[in-house]
Amino acid sequence: MSQPTSTSRYSRVALALAVVVWTVVVGHYRSSLGLMADDWLFITSNMDRGAEGFLMPYAEHILILFGLVYRSFLEVFGLSMAAAFNIFAMFMNVVAVVAVFMYLRRLVGDVTALIGALVLLFLGASYDQLLWSFQSCFALSIAAGIGGLILLRREGRFTDLFACLALSASVMALTLGLSFAAAALLAILLADGARRRIHVSLIPLGIFCLWYLGWGTSGEGYVSVENLIHTPVYVLDAFGYSLRVMTGTFRIGGDVGTWIGRGLAVAALLAIGIQVGRRRQLPASLLVGLAAGITFWGLAGLNQVLPLRTFDQSRYQFPSVVFTLMILGGGFEGVKLAVRFQICMAAVAVAAIWINCLALADGYRDELKPNSDRSLASVISLDLMGPDAVDGSLEVPVDHLNILKMDAASYFAARDRFGSGLWNVPDLMTQDEAVRTGVDQTIRSSLPFPVEEVQARPPGTCHQLIPGADGKTAAVSLTGKLYFASEGRGALMTGRFTDGEPFGIAELPAKWVRVSRPPGDHLHIPWRISAIATRPVTICSSD
Repeated sequence: MSQPTSTSRYSRVALALAVVVWTVVVGHYRSSLGLMADDWLFITSNMDRGAEGFLMPYAEHILILFGLVYRSFLEVFGLSMAAAFNIFAMFMNVVAVVAVFMYLRRLVGDVTALIGALVLLFLGASYDQLLWSFQSCFALSIAAGIGGLILLRREGRFTDLFACLALSASVMALTLGLSFAAAALLAILLADGARRRIHVSLIPLGIFCLWYLGWGTSGEGYVSVENLIHTPVYVLDAFGYSLRVMTGTFRIGGDVGTWIGRGLAVAALLAIGIQVGRRRQLPASLLVGLAAGITFWGLAGLNQVLPLRTFDQSRYQFPSVVFTLMILGGGFEGVKLAVRFQICMAAVAVAAIWINCLALADGYRDELKPNSDRSLASVISLDLMGPDAVDGSLEVPVDHLNILKMDAASYFAARDRFGSGLWNVPDLMTQDEAVRTGVDQTIRSSLPFPVEEVQARPPGTCHQLIPGADGKTAAVSLTGKLYFASEGRGALMTGRFTDGEPFGIAELPAKWVRVSRPPGDHLHIPWRISAIATRPVTICSSD
């Protein structure tokens, strides 16, 4: 569909300006995020295994191309690659959005394509995609897949070659690429000369099949008869939820939200059906979009796991909206929208973008920043303690829910292989309190305090700690062994790098309690100990 040159130019300028704003906003959030969760598990499970590491599935996915990119950054920047990889991930997100814009403008014109691209660009409901570097595998696969479909529109030996390469790259970047390969196969079959072009889609599909037969079956799958039965509803709900994301209604929860999504899905399909009925022909682009979306949502439905793989997960929204835009663009291909309708679409998009930006801030605050802080605290703790003081089987959390864990031996092996910034105390003291608290928590659980009750008062100098109005005493430094006793009840609390002393280590009975410095803890900054007690606390140091 052609548009005036000025419209095309203005749309591109508007998209470029939006990308600048997006870069500032997303870059601000990403500047305080490091490697987290699957980043560390991917590094310690796949990245140090030679060629086999690139071929092994990760979370059942093929990640050959993404693994090569990831490994390249590790080799250049070491385990301190987070900042550089953030830049790469942001770049790939922008490339994916621009590719979608270029795909849509041929179908629905520049203005409508711009509206869809702007919603996709600021898709805060997919905060994982926008802020977490590991999700760049999605952007890489989408950018290559959309690029391959665009190239397919132009017949020619060289364009077919590049289309095949792009689709193969999409498949090798992530299993998501199967959706684009399936869409390309249908696009070729619907066009003239299918026999001489069929290899463009069969080669990437063949690459995936060979990988799956050779290595993919070793991954843990969740396909079941129960999932198969529920997949049609999953597909409908996923499509409806993507429409809720695009209209900003995804913040409405519960059954009301579910029915809003299904209502939007039915309304969109009816509108497309009416448009198809008017032209009395199914547009090939609509079938291509449906093939891509149904493949993605269908595979996700077959492998759904509650509550980790539901259709409303943040990481699924970016590809879901891409496929929904492809479906809507195909359904309304060639339709010239009235200006007043474009204004209404723009108003809905502005509201949706605003709500998505709120979701982006919430996702950063509630999910990604805590995950990043917890991961950073675990890595700093291991670096500070060192391999000699830590049992290799020790597992440290790399997400704030303590679900994903990395063992110390794997981390030190990766550090030896790729190098690290080797965190030190001055570096740690510049971090947020959440990170410093996590470091204290990890070191304390890894190197516990020797605490024991003793009957007699120890020889040495003693003095009293008087509780304040809040029941807390002043803190003392633990450089060797200290003895505590109180006529009242209470507890001993400790802290080192964090503010205050938040961690309990012993109760205060009537007997003496001896606390020693943890063996193997050789950091020059001592732990602090304070007490929360109802009566004065006597503290003695050993001679």
